[in-house]
Amino acid sequence: MHKPNGKKMYLLFSNILLACLLLGVLAPAHAAQIESAFPLYYQVDYPEPLFEWRGEQKSVASSGCGAVCVAMVLSHFYQDTSYTPSALFR
Repeated sequence: MHKPNGKKMYLLFSNILLACLLLGVLAPAHAAQIESAFPLYYQVDYPEPLFEWRGEQKSVASSGCGAVCVAMVLSHFYQDTSYTPSALFR
């Protein structure tokens, strides 16, 4: 089996990350469910504060766009739903 080189893997990962970001930005939490093999997490679905940064409480909803994208990618590739945005923040 042919193993892709680093540049191809980088391009694949960056395209998936971009797709996740666009899905997260363009699809509000109250939107109809999209049939997809790719897990969909919404940033606004995680409002509980998880840590404090410079005296201000932070949550996935307020500061977790990257965590949401990475969680979707990891959940898809590892077929493991324990990679949630809030789990990545902890």
